[in-house]
Amino acid sequence: MIVLWLLMLRGIGIELRAHMENPVWRGFFDFVFCASSLLLTIFFGAALGNVVRGVPLAADGYFFEPLWTNFRVGSNNGILDWYTVLAGVIALVTLTAHGSLYVAIKTEGDVNRRARAVAKAAWPLQLLLTIVGLVATIYIRPGVLDNYKQHAVGFLIPIVVFGALAVMIYGIGKAQGPAPDVGKEKLAFVASALYIVGMLVGAAFALYPVVLPASTDPARNLTIYNTASGHHGLSVGFTWWILGMVLALGYFFFLFRMFKGKGAAGGARILRERFLSGFGNCLQPRLSSGAAFFAAKDPCILLAPNELHRFFVSLRTTTAWIRLSPKMLPAFVFAQGKLA
Repeated sequence: MIVLWLLMLRGIGIELRAHMENPVWRGFFDFVFCASSLLLTIFFGAALGNVVRGVPLAADGYFFEPLWTNFRVGSNNGILDWYTVLAGVIALVTLTAHGSLYVAIKTEGDVNRRARAVAKAAWPLQLLLTIVGLVATIYIRPGVLDNYKQHAVGFLIPIVVFGALAVMIYGIGKAQGPAPDVGKEKLAFVASALYIVGMLVGAAFALYPVVLPASTDPARNLTIYNTASGHHGLSVGFTWWILGMVLALGYFFFLFRMFKGKGAAGGARILRERFLSGFGNCLQPRLSSGAAFFAAKDPCILLAPNELHRFFVSLRTTTAWIRLSPKMLPAFVFAQGKLA
């Protein structure tokens, strides 16, 4: 329920922010979006911490946990204790650095510099928390090393994790300067993604074949064997999983291709100001019964696709159809609705 509310608050913050040109209004919904995103990251990390630590499973395979009990790891666990809070903080710092690197590869100027500065500042804390989290995991559940001892290939996972951290700081360091190296920014981002994948794969490898440990009695652990569906159910599920993954990969390919490259900061604001002030060299508005056509010309400041939505929201249009040139700049924009 907490996660559901946080997801809803994120959507509310994004939707309502642009409804009023008021600094207090926008600042409030910026805070709502930021706070809900921060707490959501912590709770997702805490959820993973619960999976690694174990939950109080009953004999029927169900469990209930209060939000917290005494913050100690034991058989009477709450959702939050010192270990799961640590997992939440690791998730927060990791995704802060990861998000900052993504912002860096998509922006220029001051926003780019600040994003790289955040990622660089988060890296030492991320390294420290990774080591502390590893030691804490072995302390509360020594059995996580069993699979690594039986299958030495598993030790490649921590090598990948710490190698990714090293590549991250290399990429961040090389990208510093007034003219950042886009290639190094992308290298740091890919390394950050590899770090996240390595951490998740490492946790799954350590727990296998257990999918949800029981903190009450190891005999009640949920494993891939006692939780598996029937053969027919698994076959149908696998078929739909393949179709779902194809759709998801296609969506992300389209999304990243659509928004490739860096976006100019403030592009929507500049174009809106020029439109409202009647700047005719860049845009030629032709107004007619609730519709407007804009013929964009070349040396003007044009919007990247990620700026178009903000532009139309700021003009309070109802619908828009956009045709993009191969360079991802609008060739023409047709907006239907009332311009204000």
